Amino acid sequence: MNIAAPSVRPDFAGAVAKVAHANRHIAAFAQEAGRYFAKRPYQAIQTPHPDTGEPGYHLYERLGFPDRQLALFIGDALHNLRSALDHLACACAIAHGESPDHTQFPILLKETGLEQKLLKDLGKAGPVAIGLVRALAPTPLSNPMLAALHELDITDKHRLILPVACTMNVEIQVGGFEGMPVVTARGGTAAPERTTCFVPAPAGYEDCIAHGFSFTGDVVFPAGTPLAGKPCVEMLYELSAVVADIVIAFEQRYGTLRLSHGISRLGRTARTI
Repeated sequence: MNIAAPSVRPDFAGAVAKVAHANRHIAAFAQEAGRYFAKRPYQAIQTPHPDTGEPGYHLYERLGFPDRQLALFIGDALHNLRSALDHLACACAIAHGESPDHTQFPILLKETGLEQKLLKDLGKAGPVAIGLVRALAPTPLSNPMLAALHELDITDKHRLILPVACTMNVEIQVGGFEGMPVVTARGGTAAPERTTCFVPAPAGYEDCIAHGFSFTGDVVFPAGTPLAGKPCVEMLYELSAVVADIVIAFEQRYGTLRLSHGISRLGRTARTI
């Protein structure tokens, strides 16, 4: 059944502004994390593996990771994205001549109770808004990114989401002494919550001291949170794109002025560290 939209069209400018502001926080997060890695915060030390005794090299963090400052960017971005969805719902209620009080965009952290939640949170917003959100199925299994956004926003209200520096693609140059040609030892990604990364020594180079190394770094969500171990910048921009897609769906269904060009997947610029 095609339900007619209200004669007064909703104003979704607030939702668009919230997503745009979240994107600015994400860009600031990426810039700050980039400054940290630009300081070359790791050093390579020749030392056996502490558990196996295998010869090799450890990449140690020599600078304290500025996680608390970065946590503020994460929290601000998450809150603006979650708030953008609530702005959509409230704009629809206002267009129906209703007060936006007790109106919000429902996201469940369980699989049951969606219909009751739709009526409770979107009753004033009208049947078009209810139909749009029902189609999104905002539950953990059907829409895990929305559920992650909601849960992360709740978490940030009670404690800082402290990101973790994670070293990746480590390359250590060894050899160059006593006729030994220079070779590169390569290591994988350090597990989140750890500050070291072990790189095994190449065969025949067990006694060679490292004389140069390079690495790429990333910042990931901590254990115990949704998206744990996932790169923060990439995932925050993906959450932003998910919300932007919802804003666009509301604009299209209600036939409102298209304000979302700058926040769409095509309009945004995904920055990496």
